[in-house]
Amino acid sequence: QSAPSDAPKPKSPPRWRAVAAALVVAAVIGGLAWQSTRPPPVEAAVVADMAYPLPDKPSIAVLAFENLSTADDELLADSFSEDILTSLSKLSGLFVISRTTTFTYKGTNATAKQIAEDLGIRYVLEGSIQRDGDRIRVNVQLIDAIGGQHVWADRYDRDLDDLFAVKDDITLNIISNIRAELLRGERDRLSRSGTGSLQAWLLYRQGIAAKEEVNQTSLNSAKDLLEQAIAIDPEFVPAIVGLAGTYSTLASWGWVDPAIALPKSEELINTARTIEPTNPQMLTALGDLLLARSEFDAALESYRAAIERAPSDDYAHYRLGWALYLAGEPDESVFETLTAMRLSPVFLPVVANISVLGCI
Repeated sequence: QSAPSDAPKPKSPPRWRAVAAALVVAAVIGGLAWQSTRPPPVEAAVVADMAYPLPDKPSIAVLAFENLSTADDELLADSFSEDILTSLSKLSGLFVISRTTTFTYKGTNATAKQIAEDLGIRYVLEGSIQRDGDRIRVNVQLIDAIGGQHVWADRYDRDLDDLFAVKDDITLNIISNIRAELLRGERDRLSRSGTGSLQAWLLYRQGIAAKEEVNQTSLNSAKDLLEQAIAIDPEFVPAIVGLAGTYSTLASWGWVDPAIALPKSEELINTARTIEPTNPQMLTALGDLLLARSEFDAALESYRAAIERAPSDDYAHYRLGWALYLAGEPDESVFETLTAMRLSPVFLPVVANISVLGCI
């Protein structure tokens, strides 16, 4: 039976009540979603348990980014994280653990707490990179291991050609969030990847990876790859220096006539020096060349200039320590060698160097 036409009609809730109810529901759902995606808690590192004293400046370990693509992109992930590390190592206001050490944690389940205590540092940067054709997704997070918290995190969905811009943005965010001091001119060093060509950069990274295997086949492959990178960008200084080192290594193992390889290596270093006279990689390579000629004063000057441009470069400190030892300056040699060890505790050539000096 229908209600009489004059019966009171049920009242509709006011519009503002409906809107408010919808907002409450949205807030609850949003809160649950935020809780489900927020980073997991971080167990705080204990300063008293650290293997080394904390540096007197912000300190960081940049871990190898996890590759979420195919095995073919493993080098891309490694190289991307290494480029961030290399940029940070140029800053005097930061203490940056070397790649040689941080990459030993690759594929392990080491926590930020463990890494910080192992290396005596405060901050840990970790991330992942995924490539899909010409697109990349980069996830990154900066952890304050001592404070037990995530300081900053971000996700980048970009074209592959934007990879350098993503690297620069991550580097600047790290500096901003840990309040690292920048000296005049240091900001300009950060955006220098050595080339604007992604193709040249990828060939360079493949070449350096082959060079590090140190066998005749891999070194010849490295030479070819680095030459291809230089053909694309003739002013790509890291590739030029890498090629010079490849020739030197081939000569030192007797796989190429030194009378041919060493002059070629010197020519390449001089070319790099003309293009970018303050490049730290070039300055270290020049120091090696001068040291091989027993030109100790010039070699020391070159190594020191490299360290001025890249204060956290463990290899430059190591080579300076060795040069000082050969030049008859044992006290300074010990200091530089210990600095290299602090920057890279698993750098075995440094340990051998210390043993020669009779320090351990």
